[in-house]
Amino acid sequence: MTYTCLLVHETPIDCAQRLEAQGYEPETARQIASYLDQSHDILPWLDRLEHAFQTLGLGFRFVEMRSFEENLAGLDRHSTLIWVMTDGFSFHRGAYAMAAAEQFGLPLLAHDSGLAFLASDKLRASMLMKGIGAPIPTISALPMATEAEASCDLFVKPRHLGAKIGIWPDSRCRTPLEANRLAARIEQTYGDEAFAQAYADGDNIRVSFLDTTGAAGPDALGVYRVVADDDFQTMADSMALYGQSATIPPPALSNLRAEEPELAAKIADLIWDLKRVLGLGGVFSFDLRADRDHPPVLLEFEICPGLPCYDFVHYCRDQLGLDLPDAMASAAASRIDGLG
Repeated sequence: MTYTCLLVHETPIDCAQRLEAQGYEPETARQIASYLDQSHDILPWLDRLEHAFQTLGLGFRFVEMRSFEENLAGLDRHSTLIWVMTDGFSFHRGAYAMAAAEQFGLPLLAHDSGLAFLASDKLRASMLMKGIGAPIPTISALPMATEAEASCDLFVKPRHLGAKIGIWPDSRCRTPLEANRLAARIEQTYGDEAFAQAYADGDNIRVSFLDTTGAAGPDALGVYRVVADDDFQTMADSMALYGQSATIPPPALSNLRAEEPELAAKIADLIWDLKRVLGLGGVFSFDLRADRDHPPVLLEFEICPGLPCYDFVHYCRDQLGLDLPDAMASAAASRIDGLG
């Protein structure tokens, strides 16, 4: 029996229209919907994806989330694999799509919906990682007592929004008063909670993973330093980098395994331990801060990394030796083989 992989995506237009109907200003809705820009950025890859899947004897369909939900009952769980491109539950709908697939007994590529809900809640995910002993920045709930003195710079971020939404040039601040002001801005603009992390020193590190064999080990982790002029990426940077409005080139990436193998090995060991403890499946990414003088500190993780984004495409070519379509098809094929 031939399996077909459904690459399920939520479109920015559908998301923005839904948010505007809920009362969000059009520009705010557009910002929130930019989290879904990879559904646009993958369009140039679709023909090659279909060919790569066919080469391995698999079908491939690129399916909008609304169509997926409307046709769930007619999908055959013995010949259909679901790959949901994005997660989210407060503002986006990927976690719901995964849960719906599970209700109908449809196999997912890598993760159950519980992990999708967890990864979409940055505060809860951070506290869980802290609870299992992972190195994370000190977390502060907001608002903070204004008479308190911060022992280091703070970084204020939304709890449920990704893609740097709600991150501005002043999101790194010094005082509780500034942190509270930023949290109020996030709440007033997006209706989301905010929290503060102690600002971590070091370089920006991205770790990517895709299991293309069904038995990939830590050697398949890509460990890269993001080479950029600014110390952190803002929402404006992200919106200029992805989607229909992309206007700037991506940052460079340097392979930490080649440049600093000892640090890269330490990071890879840390991530692989977390993969095991958290139950992460065959595709994910982590953001960290680290360098020679500062040990790794975990910022957040994604179970639905941006597949057509510059960093993941580079990882597939550099670490796996595969173009994105071949890597995705191999990952789907290995997952299907594991279904028995």
